[in-house]
Formats: sequence, C-alpha cells, structure tokens
Amino acid sequence: MKIKSLLAPLLSLPMILASCGIITINRGGAESETSAESEISLPTYRPGEYPVATETDGLQIAQDRLSGLPDADLEGQSVFFAAATETGALFGSEEGIYSQAVLKRNQLVDEKYNTRILILRENSEVLRDKVRAADRAEEYYADFVVLPYVGVGGYYADGYLRNLSSLSFAELDDECYDGEAMAQLTFGGFVAGAVGDATDQPEHYACLFFNKTLAGRLGTALDYRSIYDGEFTWESLLTLLKTMPEGTISLVGDDGEQVISDAFFSTGQTYLASDGEGGLHLACDTEASVSLIGVLKQLLPMLRSEAKIGAGTAASGETEAETATLKGREIFLAGEAAVCFGNLGMMSELANCGFRWEALPLPKLSADEPVYSTAVTDRAPVITALASAENVDTVGYVLRALHTASFGYVRYEFYRYAEAEAVTGVNTLDMIDLICENPVYDHASMFGGAYAGLRNGTTGAFLSAVQGERDFSYYLSRNVSRLNSYLNGLK
Repeated sequence: MKIKSLLAPLLSLPMILASCGIITINRGGAESETSAESEISLPTYRPGEYPVATETDGLQIAQDRLSGLPDADLEGQSVFFAAATETGALFGSEEGIYSQAVLKRNQLVDEKYNTRILILRENSEVLRDKVRAADRAEEYYADFVVLPYVGVGGYYADGYLRNLSSLSFAELDDECYDGEAMAQLTFGGFVAGAVGDATDQPEHYACLFFNKTLAGRLGTALDYRSIYDGEFTWESLLTLLKTMPEGTISLVGDDGEQVISDAFFSTGQTYLASDGEGGLHLACDTEASVSLIGVLKQLLPMLRSEAKIGAGTAASGETEAETATLKGREIFLAGEAAVCFGNLGMMSELANCGFRWEALPLPKLSADEPVYSTAVTDRAPVITALASAENVDTVGYVLRALHTASFGYVRYEFYRYAEAEAVTGVNTLDMIDLICENPVYDHASMFGGAYAGLRNGTTGAFLSAVQGERDFSYYLSRNVSRLNSYLNGLK
C-alpha cells in the first residue's frame, strides 16, 4: 500500500515561494503584513519531479480492481463488522465526508460476492464489554472488529482475536494491504490485524500546522521549494522557531509525550522489526534515534501546552473575565501560535478559523531520507477478526475485497472535502499527499498498553531518554530482560 499518490485536481496548480532554506525572513521595519502575505502568494514555484496527477474515476478503479478478484457466491451471507466509533467514519457512518463512498464501496463488495456487509458501531468501552460477554457465553457477536490502533494488544492478550492467516482467501500479501504495517501485526505465525486501503483515513495521520497569517506579520514565510524537495528537517524547524520574535508563541501541542512519539515515527523507524524467523527484535537502538533525542531536547523547551489569551492591563480596559486559558491546539485555533502539532483531522476545526494556514508533513531527521514519514493517531482503525466467529471459510473473501475496493476511491473523498471546505492555499493538497506518503504502524505502540515489558523496553525507554539525563542505551539496558521475555513469547 505504501506510497500510492492520490492527488486531487488542484495538485497541478502552480507552487509558491522559492528560497534557500525552510524560512524566508523579511528584514527591516518597512515590511508590512500586506507585503508579506502578497509575497508568499506569488505562484513562482513548481516542483520539478513531484508527481502530478489529474482527477481519477475512483469508482471505476474500484470496479476494475474487484473484477480481478476470484469469483464466489456466498449465497447472501451477512458479514458483520463491529466498529469502534473512535476509529472514524470509514465503517458504517451515515453522514460525513465518506458516507456515500463507503456505502457504494460496500455495495460493490456485496454485489461481487452475493453477500451483505453489516456494520455495528459502539464506543470502545461498550464494544469491549459486548465482545467479552459473547466470548464468555461462547456466542457469535461479529466476524470482524475494527479497533483503535492502541487497542489491538488488549484484545490479543485477552484471547479475543483470530489469526487472520486462518481466513481462507484473505490473501494477506496482496497489494491492497500495507505490507510494512502487516509485518508489525505478524509474529509467531499469528496475524493479529489488517491495515491497508480500507483503513487509509487521512484524519488519523500526524502533521504540523503553520499559521501563515501570523508568520506574515512576523516577516516569516515557508519555503515550499525546500518542502517539495524533501529538505524539510527537524533542524529546519528549529531554525524557523528560533527566528520568531521574543514573546511569540512559536510552538504548541496537546501533549509533550505525543510530540516525542510522533517525532520518533517521523524518522520512518519502528521500535521492533521482523527477525526473519517469525518473531520480532529490537530495531530502535540506532544513530537516528540518538540524533533525534538531541533534537527533541532542544525542541521541547519551546513547546507550549497552555497559554492565557487576551490578558491585559487595567490601562487597556481589559478585565480578568476577558482572558481565557487555552490548551494545546486551542492556542493555534485561536490564531495565537505559529506552529502546532496535530493531525489532518484537525483541518475540520480550522475550516472557519479566520486566518491562513498550511498543513505540513512531520520533518525528516535528514534530507537524505527518501520520503516524509507519518505517525498515526491512537484511534487509527485496525481490522481484526474475532476468535468466536464461525465463517472462517468465507469472510476472507470480503476482507480482501473491502481493501481492494477502497483504493483510489475512499481516500479521494478527503481530498475533495479539503479542497471544497478547508484549505486556504494552493499547496495544501500537495502537502496532504506528502503527509499520507508513508504512515508508520508500530507493534510496540499497538501492543504496549497490554504488556508492560514491551512498553518499558521500547516507547518508555525512548521517552525516558528524551526527558532524562542518561543516554538511550542506558534506558534500553534497564528493561532488556523483560523486553526479551516478551519477544521470546511471540515465537
């Protein structure tokens, strides 16, 4: 699934603003907000090798891809997906930007296999209770459960999940699945979940947001050439933030630990990787991790998670009642911060914010890295199969077909929504494509909530190295025994 470009029509529009670094500084007091905004709006830059595509007929793509799958008649059998509402609207929502696309996609699969896809939607807590009750009573509840990213480990630990490799005709090595993500879900011959075109929901991809209006007032602008050319790095971001005048709220985020996590996956790394023998091994003890820790020690002191907005003096006539304490992304949404850690789902909140903004990929550690890499949110959907389900000989057809029919069709609905309702500049659809280029799924993040030894020996060790005084190898060594115990149990 990795790196499939799905650009919308505006991706062929001219790009803007060429310069040498990630920022342009307009020196001198003569620059006004108007002149800065005018400069960054000039259509002077077009990326040289960046792939440009015209609008595609997603429905036709879905039909063509489905026609290539094996034929079968499931004789009207119903296939139930129980979806956690937190995972978003890709499974069964009757409203929102995906509603019609999802309805049509499911209809295409139903027609292909003479089946009926039915969706049950519950919040994660209620869903877990129902799955637990069905398991204890040895009763059927659903064939598949669509779980939030961080919930997979708990279901596996409690024995609720079926090995997806036991589903006939699921063909888990098919291109419709995300092979790298599937490797993080595979261990000891067990495949715990499926990630691919059917779960490709941009709202769950981490990114940065940049306040172009505020930057214009400060005499600062994005260098789009550097971003398109793959040269937007964490050092570039640090340089940008350091140019902000004293008193500027330069960087905000909801949670420092989330920023650390997102930054790790921006390197394209995972905490664990396949050992080639059916198990997993530690893969994060690298020079890249050490370098990123150094960057984060500089970056985190700049991060604001809370700010009083509207605070004034008696001379200004403002009172305490007129001030507000805003947290994290609220500060950015109020137009008071330059850069914000968030995810593409935040675009809906920015649709009527009153200022011009840009979505940016998470920076690279080095410009030599081939693509921008993206962390996924805790709520990103993962499709799992319940051990209590009975239709193991048929539902694999539907799992594969659902992924196959989603490519080129469902994600485009997000581009269309963004183009019509949210974006404030001609580059944003390109930026979305860069953000979606390489989402990184990680075993330790998905399973660490259920296994302390795994969590402490991977994500916890990295967090401690960023926040503590000792180096990364020290925190890894403190937890190596319990981590190895976990890893040995996977084989």
